[in-house]
Amino acid sequence: RYMSDNLINALAELPKLCGYIHLPFQAGSDKVLLEMKRGYTRSRYLQIIENIRRVLPDAAITADAIVGFPGETEEEFQETLDLMDEVVFDLVNTAAYS
Repeated sequence: RYMSDNLINALAELPKLCGYIHLPFQAGSDKVLLEMKRGYTRSRYLQIIENIRRVLPDAAITADAIVGFPGETEEEFQETLDLMDEVVFDLVNTAAYS
């Protein structure tokens, strides 16, 4: 929720910036994100990724995902897998909800 277009543009202007952005998504389901109180939606997350790739096309993008959130259904878990397929991250750290 803090990765604004202005921040992405500012990152692109910094010549010494490492071309690496870690942007956790936690889950691919809007319902799970809401229950986690993450403050963003799947659509907003994908928009941010699109903006990063447009402005910083060579940047590596990594993320975190949490699986097994209480009440998460198989369909909601599949939404997380679908998001990972859509984005094609350079690396995803995964953790079981605890």
